[in-house]
Amino acid sequence: MSDPLRAMPSKGADTFSTGCLVRSPDFKSFLWKGSLYCAHSNYPHTPEQSEIKLLDLESMQLSTFKSFGNYGGSLTWAVRHNDDWWCNFARYGDNNSGTFLAKFDAVWQEQGRWTYPPAVIHKLGKFSLSGGIWHDGNLLVTGHDDQILFRLRLPMSGTVLDLVDTEAVPFTGQGFATAPQTGGLVGINRAKKEVVFAIQK
Repeated sequence: MSDPLRAMPSKGADTFSTGCLVRSPDFKSFLWKGSLYCAHSNYPHTPEQSEIKLLDLESMQLSTFKSFGNYGGSLTWAVRHNDDWWCNFARYGDNNSGTFLAKFDAVWQEQGRWTYPPAVIHKLGKFSLSGGIWHDGNLLVTGHDDQILFRLRLPMSGTVLDLVDTEAVPFTGQGFATAPQTGGLVGINRAKKEVVFAIQK
């Protein structure tokens, strides 16, 4: 396990900048080119329906940017990285090992699909992965409410992501982002309704 990240006081919402994952009451959202792209699903209802909503920050009008329909899981986060969209489709309960990461090109053709290694799934209990970003060439993901961050990378071959290491974090899963002002991460504590900034010890 890597050195844990430590908490630091909040410096305000202006830390969220273009390209960050942020958390709203009903969506996990990605701020890109001045618009908010919000991962959304109808979980726990079935059949599953997933979509990315687009929030216009000037008019505050919400529209559907991309509808996936029933794609085999509940969309929990979506981010833009290297001109591609990376989307996590969660499964829960005894089927959470089927949670997968999908890569889409600019016209939403699926370019690849990967599942998570057993060492990650084991830590999730009956839950799934709720937050994720690309950072320094690695995929960072968090579960539902544990203070653990998983660092993964794409495999050289096969369709199971490689686990690089795990790291203790002071926030409790769900949405998180890089914090440009500190060089660390920023996340949330839903129970305490806090925004938590974290820097490397």
